[in-house]
Amino acid sequence: MRKQYYKYFLTFLFILSALASHEEVFSLSDSGKVHITRTNIKITLDGRLTSEEWEKASIANHFWQKTPDVLPNANPRTEVRLLYDDKFLYVGVTCWDTIPKVIQSLKPDRRYWSSDGFSIVLDPMNEQTNGFLFGINPKGALSEALISTSSSDRLSFDWNNKWFGESQLLEDRWTAEMAIPFTTLRYEPGQLEWGVNFIRNAMNINQYHTWLEVPLQYPGIDLGYTGTMVWDEIPETKSRNITLIPFSSVSYQNNFQVAENPTNFNAGLDAKLSITKSLNLDITVNPDFSQVEIDEQITNLTRFSIFLPEKRTFFLENSDLFSSFGIPPIRPFFSRSIGLDKDGRAIPLRMGLRLTGNITEKSRIGLLNVVAAADQNNNNNLNNYTAASFSQAVWKRSTIRFMFTNRQKISNGEVDNNDFGRNLGTELKYVSESGDYSSWLTLFNSMKPEKYAENIFYSTGVRIQKRTWGILQDFSGVGSGFYADMGFLARIEQYDATNDQINRIGFHQSFTRLNYRIYPENRERIYQHNFESTNYISLNYDGSYSDRTTTLQYKVDFANSSVLSITASNYQPKALFTFYFKKDENKKPLPAAEYTFNDFKLRYRSDKRSALTYSSNVTYGGFYNGKKLSLKGAMNYRWLPWVDLGLSFEYNDLQFPEQYASTQINVFSSKFEINFNKKLFWTTFLQYINQTNQFNINSRIQWRYAPFSDIYLVYTDNYSSDGLWQGTPEHYTQAIVLKVNYWLNL
Repeated sequence: MRKQYYKYFLTFLFILSALASHEEVFSLSDSGKVHITRTNIKITLDGRLTSEEWEKASIANHFWQKTPDVLPNANPRTEVRLLYDDKFLYVGVTCWDTIPKVIQSLKPDRRYWSSDGFSIVLDPMNEQTNGFLFGINPKGALSEALISTSSSDRLSFDWNNKWFGESQLLEDRWTAEMAIPFTTLRYEPGQLEWGVNFIRNAMNINQYHTWLEVPLQYPGIDLGYTGTMVWDEIPETKSRNITLIPFSSVSYQNNFQVAENPTNFNAGLDAKLSITKSLNLDITVNPDFSQVEIDEQITNLTRFSIFLPEKRTFFLENSDLFSSFGIPPIRPFFSRSIGLDKDGRAIPLRMGLRLTGNITEKSRIGLLNVVAAADQNNNNNLNNYTAASFSQAVWKRSTIRFMFTNRQKISNGEVDNNDFGRNLGTELKYVSESGDYSSWLTLFNSMKPEKYAENIFYSTGVRIQKRTWGILQDFSGVGSGFYADMGFLARIEQYDATNDQINRIGFHQSFTRLNYRIYPENRERIYQHNFESTNYISLNYDGSYSDRTTTLQYKVDFANSSVLSITASNYQPKALFTFYFKKDENKKPLPAAEYTFNDFKLRYRSDKRSALTYSSNVTYGGFYNGKKLSLKGAMNYRWLPWVDLGLSFEYNDLQFPEQYASTQINVFSSKFEINFNKKLFWTTFLQYINQTNQFNINSRIQWRYAPFSDIYLVYTDNYSSDGLWQGTPEHYTQAIVLKVNYWLNL
């Protein structure tokens, strides 16, 4: 069977090479251009566009409707003007509309796409692979994000950088003025044409509009569909732009594992230094992430580990240079492996350096080095984490990339050559000029002090995405001897309940997704019907059978933004070892065997623009040798845009034959947010999951007392619990933290 598998694999590689070598002829339907005008008068930002300088600027006003269908002459009308001086790129926008606006929040980045708003998409290097988004809503809440076509989620609102904006609400329109410092952008001074697009969120009619036409199957932020912003000249800024962000904090913590209840004082520094206009050095000394929200608890009903997202700011800017290698279940680099243990608890970081950006118009580099304690005790044992990546743009939108990672233990100041983990790999990603076709080939090798066989990770695949249909096919595999000390590997570790041990089992896997969309002629009630089928099959590394999952889904998107979906799934897993979902000394673990079962899922999400929104999810069917009933629900009430109250729950009832342990796995969470104004926010998050007996409280007040400078007051309460309100002191921790940072541009 293994030889047959490789025969199919080699055949697919041949087809992939043929697709990649075909460079289609493609041109935009509207290669729009807009000229940016220099001003010698300082623009005072009040959101009103009253300065006479705005009258001199060119106007971009012929917008396309992006959803529910791509049509010219979007209504209501939008006008955009562009100016610049020696320090700022200015954007002035007028969004005509008499309908009441939808404003979900005053908090930066919070529900930006669910609110009325306007954003500018910038590609200063004309790479069509990386760019910036700056957005503002009618109440003046600012959002900024990095765009990366090599990342699976494309957009990262976790990126923060300094810029300014104000808006005004009028009877027949809303207006905004934006000022983006050149020090915030990465560009080459001689590049007089930048890629640009503008996006308007008209959520009161559930539409998005773009200045340049973007095909329906792609998001408005797609950098392959930008117009041109033409400069007469680009101001010469300082050769070295320096930003310092010092912080200090004081905390008081109760830890029932330690007799003392210490008060800690802490201080540190984040710094940004522009080596060139497009290459940036980030430095962090004694970083503190106490202001970062805690992870949301997730039920795990699989036999394998799960992926949680990164939230710490230092690891986010230009993170695609490292984290986008591989595929979502298999990442050679995963920044949460640095400074967080498997339970998400912080391990102290000492210092970090990151050099990222362009060294030429088509070449990007990323260098990362972080020193962290080896464990939570912060003793003399350290780990040094190093990652280096290089990305070269080829053809129009394609890249070839290389990465090396190294985790090295340091004991009492000496390098421990018996404790390290290294990875070296390359990835070719082909994207056609239109974006309809893409393919990839990834190869990685791992190195440890011990010599392991089967120490390879590979992935290759192809994606075709058209207006009405799409297909994705990926083949990948991980050997049992492939380790990623700075990465994330799903599936490879399998628990043996009988012997209470973890076994590493290499695998090959195939993932196929087919989808087909129908767009009704009359879209007053329904925007689209979507039919999707997925098939996942996994083989053990020796070619023997492991798992298969097949799903069929129908989803309908309604004109009022509500969504209904129905999914049927068939599973055929083969467990190599005994396992359980609840350990019970009086019950046997589930046997190592091949299982076959089905389930059905019904999901509904209401109109996301309403003050009261809700969603429900019901799944029922087989589950290994038993039955599963899963109920999920969420409700949000918003007193827009000031208050947001969210409640959610998940109930999973797993019933097995009498000799095995049945169980109920429940999650409860509540998030309460008050936006007092654009600068003062209070967020409280409570969650409980009985699978890990974790109960968490995180309450945070944030005051933005100056641009991108904040004071945080954070209260946390985390403990293991036998019940929702029953704490066990040996695992109980409680803390209150006051943190102040200041953003200083030199």
